[in-house]
Amino acid sequence: MRPAHTPAAPGAAAGLVGDSIPASKSVATLRARAALAGWTLASFTEPDGQTAYTLCRWGMARTVPDLAAVALFLRQVGAPE
Repeated sequence: MRPAHTPAAPGAAAGLVGDSIPASKSVATLRARAALAGWTLASFTEPDGQTAYTLCRWGMARTVPDLAAVALFLRQVGAPE
C-alpha cells in the first residue's frame, strides 16, 4: 500500500484519459454534446472501479463501456462536435 504522501503513477491521480485530457473535462464535453442532441449522459462506477456510461432519450437507454464508445455513439446520432 502506498503512503498518502507518495504521488500516484503519472496520469492516474489526475484521472487522465486518451491524449492526457482530464477525464472530468472529457465527460463534461460529451455530456454537453449529448444534451445538445437531446440525450442525457450518466456515468456509473462499479465497486471494482469500472465505469460505464448510459445515454438516455425518449425512454430508450444505451449503455456503453467507455468514453470512446460515447463519442462514437454521439457521432452516429448526429450530435454536434
